[in-house]
Amino acid sequence: MSGKTKVPVKKISLKEFSEKDLKLRRLFILVDGQKDFDNLAESSHFSREECMERLKLLKQKGCIDFEEPGENVTDDNSEDLEAPVECEGFFDCLQKELARQIGPVANAIIRELKEKYTFSTKEDMLKTVERVAEEIETKKNREIFINNMKEKIFNSMKEEG
Repeated sequence: MSGKTKVPVKKISLKEFSEKDLKLRRLFILVDGQKDFDNLAESSHFSREECMERLKLLKQKGCIDFEEPGENVTDDNSEDLEAPVECEGFFDCLQKELARQIGPVANAIIRELKEKYTFSTKEDMLKTVERVAEEIETKKNREIFINNMKEKIFNSMKEEG
């Protein structure tokens, strides 16, 4: 894992932290090497998605470090990502496939989608898969996600038809 951790840890002290954005400052203070992404989102009162974006910003600035879901994928375990997950229905498959690529923040993304949109056609589902795939950082993992979801969509359409 090259010294990285799935739990965010500070690389600098609070004295060295010069960020003026109060929300970012509060999140930095909450990073204790114990809280995972879900705990940090809950403690900071950010949505999981907003928390993850802010954590990534802190990481880019060199203030904290953590292994992002899907970041350290090697050929040894990328085959696991290529095999489709067991799931029931479009949203279940979408959530499980996305979570495998980006981690628990997928739950918040899919929950938001379910509240805003209805998916009645194959085209709606495919557009959604493409849009959601943008959340996945590596091109290879994005392609695996899209291919797995397309397979699920086409197989479910065959079963219904």
